Amino acid sequence: MTKWQWWSYQLFFCYFGIACGEYLGCYRETDPHLMNGHQQNFVITLTPDRCLELCSNKGFHYAGLKSRVTCFCDNQEPSLRHKIEESQCQTTCVGDDSKICGGDEALSVYTTNRAEKEEEEEEVVEPISHNYVGCYEDNNNDRLLAGFQQELVNNSPERCKALCYRRGYLYSGVEFGVECFCGDAHPPPPLLRADYQCSMACPDSSTQKCGGSGLISIYDTGITDIRELGMKVNCFNDEDPRILEAYKVDLETTNSPRRCMNLCRSLGYQYSGVEYGKECFCDNTVHANNIRDAPDEVCNTTCSGDVFQDCGGNWRLIVYRTGLSDPEPVPKRVGCLEIAASDTSVMDSYRQGYRVTTTSENCAKLCYNKGFSFSTLVTSTECWCDNKKPPQTQSVGDEDCKENLAVVYNTGYINNLPGSSDDYIGCFRSVNTTPLGGFYKKFETQLTPEKCTELCFKKGYLYSGTRNKNECHCGDKRLSESKVADEECSSPCSGDSMKSCGAVGKISLYSTGITDVSATDKLIGCFIDDTLPRVLGQHKTDLDKTNSPRRCLNYCLALGYSFAGVEYQRECFCGNTRPSSSLGTPDSECSSICSGDSSETCGGSWRIAVYRTGSGDSKSGPSPPDKDSPCEPSETLVNGKPACRGATLFIDTFSNSTLAPHWKHEIKIADAPDYEFVTFNSLPANSFQRDGKLTIKPVVLPDRDVEHGHIKLNRCTGLADTRECELSAFSYNILPPVRSARIHTRNSFSFRYGIVKIRARLPAGDWIVPELWLMPKDQSYGSSYQSGKIRVAMSRGNRYVYCIDFVHKNFY
Repeated sequence: MTKWQWWSYQLFFCYFGIACGEYLGCYRETDPHLMNGHQQNFVITLTPDRCLELCSNKGFHYAGLKSRVTCFCDNQEPSLRHKIEESQCQTTCVGDDSKICGGDEALSVYTTNRAEKEEEEEEVVEPISHNYVGCYEDNNNDRLLAGFQQELVNNSPERCKALCYRRGYLYSGVEFGVECFCGDAHPPPPLLRADYQCSMACPDSSTQKCGGSGLISIYDTGITDIRELGMKVNCFNDEDPRILEAYKVDLETTNSPRRCMNLCRSLGYQYSGVEYGKECFCDNTVHANNIRDAPDEVCNTTCSGDVFQDCGGNWRLIVYRTGLSDPEPVPKRVGCLEIAASDTSVMDSYRQGYRVTTTSENCAKLCYNKGFSFSTLVTSTECWCDNKKPPQTQSVGDEDCKENLAVVYNTGYINNLPGSSDDYIGCFRSVNTTPLGGFYKKFETQLTPEKCTELCFKKGYLYSGTRNKNECHCGDKRLSESKVADEECSSPCSGDSMKSCGAVGKISLYSTGITDVSATDKLIGCFIDDTLPRVLGQHKTDLDKTNSPRRCLNYCLALGYSFAGVEYQRECFCGNTRPSSSLGTPDSECSSICSGDSSETCGGSWRIAVYRTGSGDSKSGPSPPDKDSPCEPSETLVNGKPACRGATLFIDTFSNSTLAPHWKHEIKIADAPDYEFVTFNSLPANSFQRDGKLTIKPVVLPDRDVEHGHIKLNRCTGLADTRECELSAFSYNILPPVRSARIHTRNSFSFRYGIVKIRARLPAGDWIVPELWLMPKDQSYGSSYQSGKIRVAMSRGNRYVYCIDFVHKNFY
């Protein structure tokens, strides 16, 4: 079909009032069907206009024709990952031999005019439109979305969003009718205004609203911001035909490995690639072999969107995995969630609204394509995604999951990135150029503690530090002698003024979460690694200055992988599958000197030395006895298996200088279920180890702070955007008067039957509520007590518990 023929067909559809549609292309059929909203066979009369008319009248946005006689309808646009060559759609229509109706296993897909009809029928479109964030106050001199700006004579939320999407931005915004803005920064909550204030009509539609004067309607473009850490495949010599050829876009000002990977994932592709600074490629297949491999040194062109990242080179392409797989995994139901559509405390990493009802399966598919592990459909039109399973999810049957309960699904997307491992250590004096003894970079506009910790983690260092607003430092040297009060590290970060990044001559120090376990006796062997997929292909990073078997092992251990591998001096690989013995080769071939330790060897050219990390080993409880074991099996079960009689499951004498090996701080304002009226944090003033003792020291805040203050917790472990992370005092609502600490074990394990011994002194004092708990490992029956939370010990510190009866002037 020629281009002229297609446009003549389109004009014909429009002219006669038939469902005017846009041809999207030829798509591969799947099992189950690619389009499953409605299906109908036309044995004699099928044509594209007949199918479009049917789907439009039934309320669907997309129509597809297959095998000459079959018409399919759906409300979800088929993923581009299923798009194929036009030559696969050559079957003529039974109702008109001059037109095409798909192929034997392919569909000719069109849009219908249903969306335009709905806009005409609806009295108000905003803010029901997809991905609406809210109405915000904007400032001409300090734009909320400062990445790109353009006036559009036919401006609308959808046109502006499409423009920003093509340029690679996370957010779009319409303002003053004709103005379209793009940017990456989520608007700050204090500037949020009521939706009705963004009431200026869009140029092309009086029913659609495009912000106002000094007010901007902001939308999520659909590109998420998941880290690319560990997704790197390789650097390649690119040429025609391209290594990734399915899709290409130039991101003139926003390109980076992270942004390109998320854009390709949003389109349903399994691989992304960056080249020549600004170019982003996507595909489901890497069309390459070893001959096209290139050293990383030639893939060093600075990214257009991040001057600290490399985006390939001239005909040099860096390829990343997006995390999607083919075929897509089948979503698995994990439980029910009691939730209200207005709740912003759970499943809030990504949310999308639909104008018509959708299904839980479609919601799970959306979240999978966005790179999230869990999904839930709320009120049939709101799809919510997250990488954390909601803690209050209940495992109940379908018959009990109704009314105010929403079904939660595991989408099948695997996310092994580290969580909140950026434990705060303290504020230290620092005048050296490299105080931590390793790596240093300056971020003029982008620095936050989280970004610095992620960078240092990626480079394999044990510690990270922020200094003087915009400096990020990495290294293995832990500062100790120059500690000062935390208030002295109060300079606002260049990337987030609500967070602190050290000060002049002061550095805020964090642990990256990488431990320092020995690699002795953990070597499995040397293996050939010269084909795709790699021997350990789930995760890769280049430790340019720090690689060694020990450091790579601990890096992979922090991510939860069972195996680590070192190769070609600086490369570190992680995975969960033990290499096949058929790939084994003599250890002498793994003899390259490590980049981080000249006394150690780190594989070789296409040779990888593989180690066990110990993840999942007996540290989570003793191994079950076998028939040759001298121990006697007991009634105690550990992770469902019997333990040896008299075995110690867990012990800590608090003899280390840090809590990191076994414990982690909770950082939150105490809330349900016990409402302890206290703020928990990781400040050394509130928790420390000394002389084999752990001390948790509560501090009472000044009355002025309690009655008029504001708390915003960095690295909050509570529910984001709730009172667990941020709280202001007003009127009779005071802040928690006590600041203290709470810790929990890092590597949990379940056990049944046993003796728990805790030696502790519980303090006395007003507002103090010391507690010792055994927590359930999962939330099978609901949160907290519902799933078996056990209170080992608890006391109320008040020596005199009285209330005053002001009427009768006495105590009771």
